[in-house]
Amino acid sequence: MAVTTPNATEALLTCQADNLVFYQSVRAYHWMVPGHVFFTLHEQFEQLYTALTASGDEIAERLLTIGATPVLTLSDAVAKATVEEVSPKNWKPDQMVQGTIDGLGKLLESFHNAANVADEAGDRGTVALLEDLIQQFEKRRWMFQAYLGSNPAG
Repeated sequence: MAVTTPNATEALLTCQADNLVFYQSVRAYHWMVPGHVFFTLHEQFEQLYTALTASGDEIAERLLTIGATPVLTLSDAVAKATVEEVSPKNWKPDQMVQGTIDGLGKLLESFHNAANVADEAGDRGTVALLEDLIQQFEKRRWMFQAYLGSNPAG
């Protein structure tokens, strides 16, 4: 079993819950994207939720590796998550992209927090996992920001 603390485990459970809730939001966007950008955004949302499927699996497996039980139900995920579920609306493509950017921001905040707590606990395996996920999802957030014509670098 890996070296960790209850605080690091709890922070990682929050990451998993956030990942699950955000995954479902991205699926909703994928299903409901309207208009002339359908083909572009439908594909981008699918790529993102596929990445979220993989990251959720990696986080759950890490939790099992450190001797914890992952979040197993959707209701438990919603209760524990800091990422909010999206509400069905008459979405416009730019609103969906902005919702994705906001959701990625919350997910990254959760990952950064857990990485810091795991680092303090000496849990190098969790830190390594989260650093990889942070890099991956920061790039995805940048790409969605570029879609809206905003560039965080300038």
